[in-house]
Amino acid sequence: MQVQVESVNAARRQVKVQVPAATVSRSWAQVVRRIGARVRIPGFRPGKAPKRLLERRYGAAIREEVLERILTKAIPDALDQAGLQPLGRPELDDIGEVRDATDLDISFSCDVLPELTLDGYMGATFKVDRVEPDDEDVDAELEARRQRAAEVIDVDEPAGADDVVRVRYHLRAVGTEPSEELDWQDRRVPVGGTLKWLSDIVEGKKKHDPLELEVTLPEGEGGDLAGGPAFLQGGVMGVQRRVVPELDDALAQKLEFDDLAAMREDAKAECQRRADRRNKALRQRALLSHILDGHTIDAPRTLVEHEIDGRLSQMFGGMNIRDNPQLARYFDELRDGMRDEATRGVQQALVLNYLSKTHEVEVTDADIDAKIEALVVEMPDMADRVRDTFSTDEGRDNLRSQITEEKVLNLILEQGTVEAGAVLRLRDPDPKPGDDEAEAAEASTDEAPAAEPAEKAPAKKAAAKKAPAKKTAEADTADEAAPAKKAAAKKAPAKKAAAKKAPAKKAAAKKAPAKKAAKAETDEGSEA
Repeated sequence: MQVQVESVNAARRQVKVQVPAATVSRSWAQVVRRIGARVRIPGFRPGKAPKRLLERRYGAAIREEVLERILTKAIPDALDQAGLQPLGRPELDDIGEVRDATDLDISFSCDVLPELTLDGYMGATFKVDRVEPDDEDVDAELEARRQRAAEVIDVDEPAGADDVVRVRYHLRAVGTEPSEELDWQDRRVPVGGTLKWLSDIVEGKKKHDPLELEVTLPEGEGGDLAGGPAFLQGGVMGVQRRVVPELDDALAQKLEFDDLAAMREDAKAECQRRADRRNKALRQRALLSHILDGHTIDAPRTLVEHEIDGRLSQMFGGMNIRDNPQLARYFDELRDGMRDEATRGVQQALVLNYLSKTHEVEVTDADIDAKIEALVVEMPDMADRVRDTFSTDEGRDNLRSQITEEKVLNLILEQGTVEAGAVLRLRDPDPKPGDDEAEAAEASTDEAPAAEPAEKAPAKKAAAKKAPAKKTAEADTADEAAPAKKAAAKKAPAKKAAAKKAPAKKAAAKKAPAKKAAKAETDEGSEA
């Protein structure tokens, strides 16, 4: 079998295969015999019909099954012969005409891990931003704890803003009498929430207040009555209010601190722990950005799509967006909006993989055990979960990969020069790649004389950085709990080589038409 490989780019290959005529003939003869034994043709016993007659009657089914058999074997064999380890399932580009005793040309493409050659980073200068918590960050941490200590209580008072009203009601057409079987609905309605039509009705109501009035229903409410007038009848079952405690010694003692001063010290320590985690990430990002900015790295499309899938799953809690009509229409837009960051994430993972293999560092079992205990200290409430997660071979391997990366990055940074960058607060978002250029453009615009409005666009773009500033301590803790999963994701490229046999599955999917054709053949024979 002749195999020719062409590079589309550093991360994609096109493979052209010529399957010898003898191989095609073998598969052709096997398929003809199989179909001949199953169909009934008047004047011939099963399996005795001439080959040419079978080819004339069932040529399409024969060609389809022959192609399926050839693809199932030829694509994995071609990948082995070419020494390629595909990421994901190869994609068929072109298939020649399937004919008996004739060479068959096939071409397909697949993503591969790019072979990197990186230089210029040992002894380089790295500009690293640093997070330093201030009093405002500590105040935000205390406020977050105060909000988490809030209690929801039942009140016998008129419902006000942010209260939740429990209602029970049924709907009927205006001017009609209640039916014998009423369709009662029990709902919790936040006052001032998104259910505006119900919120307006229950605001100011108390427990046991009756509800009897004509309403105009929005679309999607009330079944057949949706979008039109209806009569609502029911009552208020209760009013619930979220009560947030004062930030004082009493709250501190409730949360097991001696007093408010002690809780503030703990909040300060927690802010510093979160800052330390972010500073570690900022050092890593400074190095990776230096390397990425100095090299062109093609991110395999398969890995980019996988990264986007992971981000969407994390964003929507594993929910299939396509199953939600309200979100499905934004599916492509969501994916496109994530593509740049996902691509950079894959590029960073490829660089980390390269650095870990290039620079040999030793990671001992003691290092892994120490890392586990460090995570337990940082997350005492999740101690059992942390230990269980990293007690398995897979969990320890993931931690080993993470520690290897950390040691390699520290080694490179220690041999370089680290310059102080911007000072950030915990409430500040991390600068995005390219923000330095945006700030420089903003500064040059400020220094220049007044010009056309278009020149000020970079300044507005830079200002937008503040949007995601509010991040809770819980979110940071969750991020720290995820290092094993993150490390596992970086290993994915190596494991994906196993996907080489996927084409066989793809080819197998074509069996359905063949079976359908076979059934038709049998029916035709019986009719004849």
